[in-house]
Amino acid sequence: MHYLVKYLEKLLKMKEEKGWDYLYFMVDIHNTVIKPTYDKSDNFVYFPYAKEVMQILTNRSDVKLIMWTSTYPEVIEQYRNVFKASGIEFDYVNENPEMDDDYIRCFIEKFYYDIGFDDKFGFDAETDWKEI
Repeated sequence: MHYLVKYLEKLLKMKEEKGWDYLYFMVDIHNTVIKPTYDKSDNFVYFPYAKEVMQILTNRSDVKLIMWTSTYPEVIEQYRNVFKASGIEFDYVNENPEMDDDYIRCFIEKFYYDIGFDDKFGFDAETDWKEI
């Protein structure tokens, strides 16, 4: 079983045990959800199963999706619109304003998320979406 599937199962169990309302998924876009073009003409070719998994996550009431991207701000809204037309909605972009600092955590420079999908984290978009 893939390490991400094991971790997701662990997170779902922890969520239930601790009574958390949400799980926060940080999702990179390029080379994770859509195939990069390496130019300004993103054509939104999804990796296998990426679109379907992202639609499932969007429809879960206990999941918050955070778009993790270094895309220019003027293009982010275009991305959000294309994703929305595909049934994928992100709650936030590069932030999680729902989590407050407390006596052990400070989110000034790093926002909170439970799991991250990013090619730079070792996520293999060609195979990992199917496992998830």
